[in-house]
Amino acid sequence: MVAARLWSEAHLETLGKLVGGQLRLMESEGRETGESETTMRLWRPLASIDGRAVRWLELKYDVAMWAQVLRNDRSELWVFAGSGLLMFAFLSAALVAWVLKPLGLIDLSLARDDVGVLQPLLRRGVSAELARVARMIEASAAQKAVLCREVVERRKVEQALRDRDAEVQRAYANLAELGRNLHDSVIQSLYATGMGLSSVAKLCRTRPVEAVARLEQAQQTLNETIAEVRRFIAGMEPEALKDRTFRQAVEELVNRMRAVYPCAATIDVADGDAQLLTLPVQAHALQIAREALSNALRHGAAKHVRIGLEREDGRLAFTVEDDGRGFDPANLLKPGLGLTNIDERAREIGGRLTVSSTPGKGTIVKLTLPRPVA
Repeated sequence: MVAARLWSEAHLETLGKLVGGQLRLMESEGRETGESETTMRLWRPLASIDGRAVRWLELKYDVAMWAQVLRNDRSELWVFAGSGLLMFAFLSAALVAWVLKPLGLIDLSLARDDVGVLQPLLRRGVSAELARVARMIEASAAQKAVLCREVVERRKVEQALRDRDAEVQRAYANLAELGRNLHDSVIQSLYATGMGLSSVAKLCRTRPVEAVARLEQAQQTLNETIAEVRRFIAGMEPEALKDRTFRQAVEELVNRMRAVYPCAATIDVADGDAQLLTLPVQAHALQIAREALSNALRHGAAKHVRIGLEREDGRLAFTVEDDGRGFDPANLLKPGLGLTNIDERAREIGGRLTVSSTPGKGTIVKLTLPRPVA
């Protein structure tokens, strides 16, 4: 079945009215026909079933007519264009005044953290939605200010609590240090003095000269103990190290102990090595030696003690050895206050304390100091 269109004169006239021009069929493309400035022609081929152009459809426009129409409607076009420009300007101004400027104020308020910038949005005539946003930001800023004040106050309270806790810790540390010093120094001296005085009564009848010497020694020890207590209270350096070298302080400590508990003593402390020790380290080492000697002579009944300061593996080791009774560390249920104190002293100066003992074979107390030796 073949379908075709009938291009009759009536059909061409109808189409011409629809497009506002004149239509006609031509045998070929009629470009040679005259064209003028007032006429415009368009051509379109009409193909057969095999694709060949069997006719050409010509559309002719009267340009002069359309030009006249445009001339007649020019004033209306200017009015339309002007109205469009005025509408665009009005919409732009409205967009700036009602949207962009309020949003700019909101952005500026958030950037500066200043709600005073939002006051123009809270006046009458402003969009209710923008005014509601401004009030929300204002309320949020007020809540933020309250929270900031609470945070500042809380931080002040926390800092005050930390300062108070630090003061309490320092007070406890000072009390612990005072108690340790009293135990390791004053109490040991008083105990030794008491033991010396207990033998004076017997010596008065048999050896009065020695009894007088013991009394003078006790008096000197008590005076030194009083002076040491005063320096503990004032936070000054120990009396034993005042105007003395470390070796001299050790020798004096041993002599005071031997005056109450007669024994042989060996001191191997070189002044060159002792000068490597700071004053706090010397003070702690001297108190450790005092506790170790007291235990060796009072409890261990030692006949010979040795105090040495040697170099071991690039470090200094301060040692107190005795040949007393010794003890079994495994049977020591709870260390006494003296051993606890000297262990704390060792840790306070960054050292390490070891106590080695065997029943019947004496005891070795060694303080390994942290400072490397060149």
